[in-house]
Amino acid sequence: MGFLRIDESKCKKDGICVGECPLVIIYMKDKESVPEMVPGGEQVCLLCGHCVAVCPHGALSHEKIPIEACSPINKDLVINEEQAIQFLRSRRSVRFFKDKPVEKETLQKLIEIARYAPTGSNSQLVEWTVFTDKEKIRNLAGLTVMAVLKMQ
Repeated sequence: MGFLRIDESKCKKDGICVGECPLVIIYMKDKESVPEMVPGGEQVCLLCGHCVAVCPHGALSHEKIPIEACSPINKDLVINEEQAIQFLRSRRSVRFFKDKPVEKETLQKLIEIARYAPTGSNSQLVEWTVFTDKEKIRNLAGLTVMAVLKMQ
């Protein structure tokens, strides 16, 4: 099994993955062949997952980004340009918080969603530390304020 895996029974040979690869390391020999990776492509692949994400047929999988680990996109929830603009323009920051803890399940769900945010070369070198102790949170907030004041 190779770095890039194509389910030939699902592949429509439309070349969408080829056109999407930012490093152009996926190619098709001709219009009748399935996509494949150029020799040595494994060493330069960004692991961005674009090739897997754009295949509308679910035919492509990647050793580091298996199709089984990718959540399917619900086409009914895709937003249009006007909805995106409305969402971004109406977003507001909350600076006053309720004095009640956030449920652990909610925090886990938010972190799971946040992991889909893009990172350089899809490195995902992001770690999360969640503090729930009010005193620790107050201390961290105080340290943050002190650091900002020192920078001014």
